[in-house]
Amino acid sequence: MAQPIPADYARRLAEARAAIAAAELDSLLVASQHNRRYLTGFSPEDGDITESVGWALVTPRGLYLITGTFSLISLEHEIVPSGAELLLTDKTPAHRLLATTASDQGLRRLGFEQAWISYSRWDRVRRALADVAAATELVPCESGRRGGAELPLHRRLWARRRAAPCRADGARDPARRAATARLRLPRGRLLLGPDAHRLPG
Repeated sequence: MAQPIPADYARRLAEARAAIAAAELDSLLVASQHNRRYLTGFSPEDGDITESVGWALVTPRGLYLITGTFSLISLEHEIVPSGAELLLTDKTPAHRLLATTASDQGLRRLGFEQAWISYSRWDRVRRALADVAAATELVPCESGRRGGAELPLHRRLWARRRAAPCRADGARDPARRAATARLRLPRGRLLLGPDAHRLPG
């Protein structure tokens, strides 16, 4: 039986940061389980966009895994090779941890994978940023593709998002629709994950 090729997490993170910079962002909230595993090695699968075991966050200062202790049981070793730092949601919700990190690091343009996050989670993130890190712009990104069965649901969700107010004062932001950044990380590698046999680290 062939042994898995060790993942080159430093190269993956460098390539992700280059793609983030090319999209004119300074950070990225990774909600896709495939991209989360690709960058951090964390292997649990999400039930759907409303049942995530965690997010990864890529910033100029570091790579973070936002998750709870329960999700990490017996899996702590998976993230060690990637060097991802843990932001535990045991006492503080994920959206608050994200907003605090954005504020502490002075993040200006935070991209997020729009097809992999539910409307309610997006709304909590938006509100937390407005409270804690008002200078941080939340920018929807495309990174990878969803299955055909999921697309109608996501179209409906995004129709609601486009109609939703974006600013803390409740006013509509007409520039929001034009602000969607297009971000594509290396597609084949992302979908195979860190233990893939066919592609080098």
